[in-house]
Amino acid sequence: MSENNIKTQRLKTPLGDILIGDHKGKLCLCIWAKHSKRTAIEHRLQRLSKEKFVEEKTPLLEEAGKQITEFLNHKRTSFNLETELIGTDFQKEVWNALNKIGYGKTESFRDLAVQIGQEESVRPIAAAISTNPLVLIKPCHRITSETKGTGPNYEEKINEKLRSIEN
Repeated sequence: MSENNIKTQRLKTPLGDILIGDHKGKLCLCIWAKHSKRTAIEHRLQRLSKEKFVEEKTPLLEEAGKQITEFLNHKRTSFNLETELIGTDFQKEVWNALNKIGYGKTESFRDLAVQIGQEESVRPIAAAISTNPLVLIKPCHRITSETKGTGPNYEEKINEKLRSIEN
């Protein structure tokens, strides 16, 4: 077994299970087990890292689980975890910009587009956010749509619950 495999654990939370992953001592995965883009996110991580997923405990995953639990229990407002973003440069720019949205605040996709100087890229930004590999850590729940869809999907329901935790 390679030392560099992506080591994963499943964390049970009141909002649903979260899959967390450690690649070379950095958190690279934190997604809802029922996330609609889970397969795409996992494939991208494996393809770009050239690693496989193995279920294994690590000190980083234990610390990540502790901090996530504290966040969900209103005992933490930010995370202190070393992360590794595995994606395109554009995706990384979008995911990093999410951390500039303060705890308890929200912005629209358009606000984020303006913030990163990509005013004409709202749809690509939305696509990048939908495949964010580090939900909670890179707080995509702080982005709200300016328009209403046909009804909330799984991620939208979770995002509403996360925003209520922050208020």
